[in-house]
Amino acid sequence: MDQIVYRPWDNNEPDWPTLPDPSPGSPQDRAKNPTGLTAQLVLCATIGTLCFLLFCLLRVRWNSMYAPRLRMKKHAPQRLPDTMFGWILPLIRIPHTEVLEKVGLDAVVMLQFLLTGAKLFALCGFFGTAVLIPLNGMNGIANTTDPIHNETMLFDPSEPAPPHNSNSVLWAYLFFTYFFCFAAFYFTFRNYRDYIRMRRKYGLQTATTLPARTVMVTGIPPELRSDRKLAEYFESLGLGVVESVHVVKHVSQLSELIRERARCLRRLELSYARYWGNPCNDPDYDPDELLMQAEQSDHINTIDFAPHQPERDRLPLFKPRRSRPTVRDGMLGITGKKVDAIEYYSDQFNYLDDIVIKARRLGRYPPSTVGFVTFESVISATIAVQTLLHPGPFLVRTQAAPEPRDILWNNVAIRGRERLIRKSFVYVILLLIIFLWGVPIGFLSTFTNVESLERYLPWLVDLANKNKILQQIVYGFVPTLSVVIFMAILPVVFNFLSVIEGIQSRSEAEEATFSKYFFFQLWNVFFVFTVASTVFTLREIIEDPKQIPNVLATKLPQVAPFFVNYTIIQGMMLLPIQLLQIGPVIVQLFRRWFLCKTPRDYAEILAPTMYNYGWGYPMPVFIFIIVLIYSTMSPLILVFGTIYFGLAYLVLKYQLLYGSCYQLSIS
Repeated sequence: MDQIVYRPWDNNEPDWPTLPDPSPGSPQDRAKNPTGLTAQLVLCATIGTLCFLLFCLLRVRWNSMYAPRLRMKKHAPQRLPDTMFGWILPLIRIPHTEVLEKVGLDAVVMLQFLLTGAKLFALCGFFGTAVLIPLNGMNGIANTTDPIHNETMLFDPSEPAPPHNSNSVLWAYLFFTYFFCFAAFYFTFRNYRDYIRMRRKYGLQTATTLPARTVMVTGIPPELRSDRKLAEYFESLGLGVVESVHVVKHVSQLSELIRERARCLRRLELSYARYWGNPCNDPDYDPDELLMQAEQSDHINTIDFAPHQPERDRLPLFKPRRSRPTVRDGMLGITGKKVDAIEYYSDQFNYLDDIVIKARRLGRYPPSTVGFVTFESVISATIAVQTLLHPGPFLVRTQAAPEPRDILWNNVAIRGRERLIRKSFVYVILLLIIFLWGVPIGFLSTFTNVESLERYLPWLVDLANKNKILQQIVYGFVPTLSVVIFMAILPVVFNFLSVIEGIQSRSEAEEATFSKYFFFQLWNVFFVFTVASTVFTLREIIEDPKQIPNVLATKLPQVAPFFVNYTIIQGMMLLPIQLLQIGPVIVQLFRRWFLCKTPRDYAEILAPTMYNYGWGYPMPVFIFIIVLIYSTMSPLILVFGTIYFGLAYLVLKYQLLYGSCYQLSIS
């Protein structure tokens, strides 16, 4: 292969080798036919706009799906206007201090990052479109004539610029490389400074709460594995007054009894619903009103009750819809004689409830090596976390206690050795996934290589060559969308791995999911896809590892169109789809139509969900890095990066404020 030796300080025109006709779908061909970017924009913008308009229509008609937090009595956000687009500006104007109060610190940190990305790429995008894209256009004009066929190539701003023979132009690229880097440093510094201020304010607000004054103790030695002895030990250290101490016990038998009681309660509720009918199907059903009437009948005034309120009409009473349900009292409900289901499950529930009460009061359960110590002062808890409390190695180690709802109780009492074995096993599985996933990703990358397509799918090449728009969809949109679909499966897998790893809280599991998912993206989507899309193969790199820097330096620009398309799909198509929540809508409708039989079932599917930051963070961070890498090679990506972070800020702010429940933040 002929090599081009070009030196920026040499004013002579380099000797370019004679090139054959560019193959359809190749970067050179896409430079001649800029329909790829146009087709991508039209397709993604059309799908994204339709999803956004559909969301605007459904938002005010389906509050239970798109604004479940409006029904909350605590931490409910302000109601947005019911007009088609009138909700956008009020949502943007909601200050982050209100988000901190309604959702938590983690939500504010994420929104601050998205806003920082939008501001950074808006600034860089202005200079990119005003300076670098015109320079790329001039560069393309200077090299538009094909010496063999005397053809003029049109400039595609999504393509990286070819080498230029002017030192001034090269100095411009060098200047903006440093300018974009220092702009990123500046905006990151401002973001972190704002975070410190917000963290200090949040810490003052939560200083008196129970989690802020509690430490989790691991590695408790046998002589301290009781509430009284552990309390005396911490009192003797002089850290402060101990309010309460609880050593976690191994209560697997009690947990199984509680789960069995809960299953029996659900069967009892289902039996009542079959007999009386499901009140949730009645349009006049109001559980809050029923609760208030029941409390008033017992002479209990609720918080919302006012004596001067007029007497409300009683809700209509339900009549039995059918005969009382029956169930067989034998094994698995298959054998035995038929008995009244309501009476049978009532007796079973009362029996299990008595057993649970006795097991809690009289049961003796072996203590674990984990406990929780609550101090009267947050200062004492802070000192305990930062101090070595026992001379023995790995004994009486302390850390800030997670909020009780955040704890994965099945993982709390796992011993250190078992947790180490689990962690090693998970990392082996993770490495296998990361490196073996390169096989499907490498196969998908062949869709951007015409030679590989002609070898494996010649019929698809013949079909694509008959229509330019279809050609650009096959070579540009399909492989990008395939990678996106493959990547959507991974957060579920990584979150499962983080839980079985033995991590003790959901927040830590989300952090572990984020680190796994982001490393996977960086390796497989960025590195493997870049290398596999070039004439260099992984085998050649393994044989000569010194070629890795050269491969990255020379081949990164060749896959710039893919990452421009990737950013367009993520920002202009997938974010509106995420706002519309197509997947949760399908799941909720299926559960409501086929699985929901009792009021409890309806309440569970209509309750606000907890946002998983381990799933939400990796993609914005990955897009942030991709846009920075290609900011000077393909400046148009800055525009789409700005669109992505702007839309992500709008989508995530709405979902966090109106769709997810309040979460105490990571300590």
